[in-house]
Amino acid sequence: MAKVLAIAASLLLGASVAATPAAADPPKVPRTFFVDCARGLDVGPGTSPDQAWKLSKANTMKYLAGDTILFKAGVTCTGTFAPTGSGTAGRPIKVGRFGSGTKPRIDGKGAASAIHLRNVAGWELRDLDITNTGPAPAANQQRAGIYVLLEDYGVGSHYLVSNVDVHDVNGCDCRFPPSGGVVFYAAGSKTPTRFDDVTVTKSTITHVDRIGVGMLSTWLGSPLVPMTKVRFTENTVRDIGGEGMVVFNGSGAIIERNIIDGFNERSTQDSAGAYGWNAEGTRIRYNDVSNGKGQAMAFSLDDANIDTIIEYNFSHDNKGGFLLQCSGNELKNANGIARYNLSQNDAAGTDEPYTSTVTIACGDASNTQVYNNVFYAQNSPRLVTNVSTSATGVHFTNNIFYGQPSGSSINDTTGQYVNNVFYQVSGVPADSITSIIGDPRLVSPGTATSMSTTNGYRLREASPAIQHGAPVANNGGKDFFGNPLTDKLNIGAYEGAGVTP
Repeated sequence: MAKVLAIAASLLLGASVAATPAAADPPKVPRTFFVDCARGLDVGPGTSPDQAWKLSKANTMKYLAGDTILFKAGVTCTGTFAPTGSGTAGRPIKVGRFGSGTKPRIDGKGAASAIHLRNVAGWELRDLDITNTGPAPAANQQRAGIYVLLEDYGVGSHYLVSNVDVHDVNGCDCRFPPSGGVVFYAAGSKTPTRFDDVTVTKSTITHVDRIGVGMLSTWLGSPLVPMTKVRFTENTVRDIGGEGMVVFNGSGAIIERNIIDGFNERSTQDSAGAYGWNAEGTRIRYNDVSNGKGQAMAFSLDDANIDTIIEYNFSHDNKGGFLLQCSGNELKNANGIARYNLSQNDAAGTDEPYTSTVTIACGDASNTQVYNNVFYAQNSPRLVTNVSTSATGVHFTNNIFYGQPSGSSINDTTGQYVNNVFYQVSGVPADSITSIIGDPRLVSPGTATSMSTTNGYRLREASPAIQHGAPVANNGGKDFFGNPLTDKLNIGAYEGAGVTP
């Protein structure tokens, strides 16, 4: 009897399971939808160019993994593209263009954003023109070009912005909510939320407020809610109201091979060309950062930066200077490195008493290492200024400090200076070790205009800086110019043999 009852129960269970309809699988053949804001319709399938949708219809569709949405080249869509649905890294939802002509434009006309992705993942945006100008914004009125928002979402993974032009976005001068060109924002208060696998590459961001390209978060407490696999690479960012590029809560974020030209153009708040905040293991490298206005620095070792490396960058003509070290009282920095960078005429012509090529402004510097850089300050009265009460100073090793003819000052009583060259410098630290006072014999300093024209910062033959550097552990293995490092280091950013001009 027990066996019969067991068989009957099994049959009933099987019947119950069979009676429940299975969830529909996503289409195995990827779907493609077309959007033509000049001739499209709000009816029809949208699956061919001659049956394309308008933007309003495209916004009603919930897209599935593997879908593609193509906008008509040479046509402007007015309003916000705000789709729903998520893809995956293997089957992303792709947005691009069809037809010949200029990139399709999405013009937000003063909306909160021109493209708005909220609580979705697995999206790729390519070959678009984005703008969003409206009336002068109120104090906290958000306005963005591309805005990706995760709110009490958990982990959103895989986002790509490539070959997209974002321009003329007049947002508020605010980070929260963020305004700018391309901004990612992890928000909410219930479910810890973060981004994973975000790439912004080969795009242009021009004349936007406040942020050029940014990753921000409200999840700022401890432990860190980390943004992982974040990459901002090979972009050109110009005329930015506030910061050029910023990553909050980054873990191993990479900002590299970007041109950032003109930042802090309109902001009344502190800004920098490129920096991390509350971030671990950030790499900022191979960037050309210039023309920052006001007191804005090219780079900043800001609050709660741990193991940040700033390397192989060319910084020039930034009014605020090359580097700000600022560690908060509660969110302290540790183990920051600035190495093999070139700084040309940063902090030039400024009257701000605390602005210099390198400014140590707040908090314990905690093992900050600044080595093998060239600081060429032909028009700046200050090379290093320390206004911090920190008992622990910055370590300056193997740098070339090249001041203006009348002398540029170093005002730093807590820093440690080892094997540096000082030329046209007043206030050389009295306790510096094995200093060289004199001309470092650079080939043609002050003549660079881009990363590709920096050869003037190599060393001439018979330079006193050749093979007089102190050893530095874990120094990255190569110099600014790509030369391998040997056991006998030079002073400065060039490690090759002396050059005959």
